[in-house]
Amino acid sequence: MAPSVLFLAAVGLSDTPAEPVGADYDDLLKRRAAVQQRWNGAKLTISNARIEDTDTGQVLKVDWAIDYSGPRLPFTVLKPDLGPACALQIELYGYWKDRAGKTMHFNFKPDIPDVRRPPPDRFATTKDGKPVTGTITVFEERLGETTRMRFTAKTPLFVQLDFHPRDRGESEGDGLDAWTGALTSNPLTVTIADPK
Repeated sequence: MAPSVLFLAAVGLSDTPAEPVGADYDDLLKRRAAVQQRWNGAKLTISNARIEDTDTGQVLKVDWAIDYSGPRLPFTVLKPDLGPACALQIELYGYWKDRAGKTMHFNFKPDIPDVRRPPPDRFATTKDGKPVTGTITVFEERLGETTRMRFTAKTPLFVQLDFHPRDRGESEGDGLDAWTGALTSNPLTVTIADPK
């Protein structure tokens, strides 16, 4: 399955600029871990999160998986990404500890929904119960503008994904099953590559 990728656009982004949260980083990481749960048989997991250093700057990549243990197969769900098809349905949160020891927060989300129904290729389907997977990518322009910093391997940073899909997988003739629910992933510490 092809990963989902965010393409930057000047319209439709609603990112929260970095701000302190007034909580201890380690305590917050533990508390956020308790939020993840299985919902209607589905469970959202971040399997890998990393910041890569590229020729154009730092890029955040978050690999996600949704597995399904319920009785209704095929399982179909809108693919999580930060594009307009998921507007008002998804937020990617990040928390890090700055040099002064303060816990800082940012979030990324699409703001303006696409008024059309997402086409069938925006949905992922599994017929055998294997997880559906993909990758969310946040490029330097958006990451740097929101956080106002360059992350290093010494920066404690974790991310978490909230996904509340309301768009259903059924439509005329495409034969997709339907599923809706509210999912929160595990929080996962981000691996940060050394600068090139």
